[in-house]
Amino acid sequence: MFRTPLAHEAKVKWYIDKNDAIDLLTTLSFIHRKLDKVVKIK
Repeated sequence: MFRTPLAHEAKVKWYIDKNDAIDLLTTLSFIHRKLDKVVKIK
């Protein structure tokens, strides 16, 4: 069986420093917590 490593590589290179990554993940975590508490209204 053959595998093409280039086909599995990410097409987009997104360079982000550690502090920006922490800020991004913190924001995503906050949004996720808020969405978990959402109550559906009919």
